[in-house]
Amino acid sequence: MPIATPLTTLLGIKHPVLLAPMDIIAGSRLVRSVSRAGGFGILGGGYGERAWLEQETAKLADLSAPFGIGFITW
Repeated sequence: MPIATPLTTLLGIKHPVLLAPMDIIAGSRLVRSVSRAGGFGILGGGYGERAWLEQETAKLADLSAPFGIGFITW
């Protein structure tokens, strides 16, 4: 059952669940699973390693559900 909150409306998701962008642990496979389940998958961008980000975002190119990318910024 979807839960409507200001957050779910803003992000266009069914459930107020956000995946923590855990560096390389939150890869495309986990992002896809969370987003398809109605939450907001967030790819773990870490410090912005370009090759890894290109590889993982390419795997999400066909994902129609919303997702984000989280980076470590100090």
